[in-house]
Parts: sequence; structure tokens; C-alpha cells
Amino acid sequence: MKNYAVLSIMRSGHHAIIEWIINLSNFGFLFHNNYLYENNISILGNKKNKPYSRIINFEDISVEQFAKELNTISLKYNQTFIPVIIVRNPFNTFASRWIHKSSYITVNDHIINLWVDHAAELLRETKLIDNAIGIYFDHWFQFGQYREKLTKLLGIQCSDKPHKKVSNFGGGSSFDGLKYKGIATSMNVLTRWNEVNDKLLKTIVLKHPECNHYLNKLEKSIVLTE
Repeated sequence: MKNYAVLSIMRSGHHAIIEWIINLSNFGFLFHNNYLYENNISILGNKKNKPYSRIINFEDISVEQFAKELNTISLKYNQTFIPVIIVRNPFNTFASRWIHKSSYITVNDHIINLWVDHAAELLRETKLIDNAIGIYFDHWFQFGQYREKLTKLLGIQCSDKPHKKVSNFGGGSSFDGLKYKGIATSMNVLTRWNEVNDKLLKTIVLKHPECNHYLNKLEKSIVLTE
């Protein structure tokens, strides 16, 4: 039985990856969505296989806080959690947040700095989380070999097949909702930035050249974990 704690920024495609992990596992899972702010619990996966494993999702917090929360949940549930950090191309992440138009899903300096914080940890530059598995959403979406390597690290059924389901969590895609349910690989998730013609958003993001710096590193890197 394996338990996972996931760190991500809202609209990072992390729900799709979480459901992919569950679908390639033999376990039933208690999924704690947005643990610190909502903690809505769903039973997913093989519901007949008890006791259930857990996947706990933390959104829009720093790596440092995530490290503290890992210790808290390990003590609370008396379980060991595999830490997973999911990062998406920053410009597509911010475009999805911007178009979502929810009052709590914003794009500002704090969120952009959080993205940089997560990217630095995924690339093992900061190393605040021991044995963290880093997943770059864009490579997960595009490359079967990358997905196959991830399955081995995560300890789930080996597969290079794409995940075609659009997650219901978060209302589906910010742009398409649930329109592409069952054919998620047809969505233009890698080019959302081009679909947002908003000068204010681009002004905010372009003030942070470190986004480009880490994006270039992510695109060149195939490092999943140290």
C-alpha cells in the first residue's frame, strides 16, 4: 500500500496526474483534495481493495510549508507518504488561472514566486524535501517514455499510455471544461498562453525573468528524482 502527498499550484494539471496514478494502482484511495483549504475527501480507484491508501493534495503553498505538512500528516495518519511535486509550464499555468476567473485563483507576484519555488525543488536545486518525485506536466502529457519512467518511481503499474480522462476536480479545464472528456489528449494544454490576449497578465508575468530561466531548465531536463 502506497500513500502520496502532492504539491502543486492550482491549474497545473495535477488532478489529471493524480487520477492517472490511481488508475495505474491496485488500491482504493482516499483522495484529500486541496487539503489545507477544502479537504474534500473522495474514494477513488479499486474501492473493494481495503484498507484504502491516501493521496493528499496541497495547493498554492511553498515547498518549505509542504515539508512541514508532510511531517504533520505522517504523524496524524501514522503513515508514510511519498512526496510528489508537479509543475507545469508557467505561462500555461498562469493563463489557465487567469481565464478561470475565480476570486481565489489569481495570478500575482506571490503565485509566480511559488511557481519558481516549486520548479527549483523539482530540479533539486533547493533539496528541501527528501526523495521527492518531480513531475513536469508537459513532459508527462507528451512523452510515453517519461510516463513509463514515472510509473517505476511511483511504484505503480508500468505504462507509457496517455491519460485520456478530463478530471472532474476543479471543474475540468479552465478553457474547455469537460468538453474533451475521454479524449483529453486532444486538448491544447501546451499552448494555453497563446489563447489569452491579455496585456495585464503578460505584464505581470514578464516582470519575472526567472520563469523563463526555470522553464528552459525544465524543458531540457529529464531528471525525475535524485
